Amino acid sequence: PTAGVPGMIPLKVTAEDVDEGDDLTVAGSNDLAWSNRDARHVLTGHDDGKVRLWDLTSTRTSTAGGAESAGGGELPSFLIRCLAQLNVTSTAASAVQSKRVTRVLFLSQYEDSTNSKDSTTPPFLTGTDANRTITLWSSFSSGSAPADIRMPRR
Repeated sequence: PTAGVPGMIPLKVTAEDVDEGDDLTVAGSNDLAWSNRDARHVLTGHDDGKVRLWDLTSTRTSTAGGAESAGGGELPSFLIRCLAQLNVTSTAASAVQSKRVTRVLFLSQYEDSTNSKDSTTPPFLTGTDANRTITLWSSFSSGSAPADIRMPRR
């Protein structure tokens, strides 16, 4: 258990939040971005090559691994629900370093360019392979997963 801070709500990847067969121990988080659209969505980048979209208004309660209160008792842990996950690394990437998502960033200034009413988030960027590969992604939406937007190479 960890020491709890009043009002703290952890973003914790659990077995519910990973695909079947994925190793939960390599799902450590490296970066986090808040959506300016509604301040309820958070995007995280992980060592397993995935980004995860979280909804801060959707929680589940768990007492397993809860924080310790000042009096020594265990507090319930309110876990934020992971809405979606997306593998953003190449399937050819085998080394952990090249799979690691080291940067995530919502592009809120381009929010109006999505034109879709079912868009949940603005477009976003990811950095992988120690930020040597930067990818622009379309929005998360209720109908489909984001797609990478390819830019012409010089």
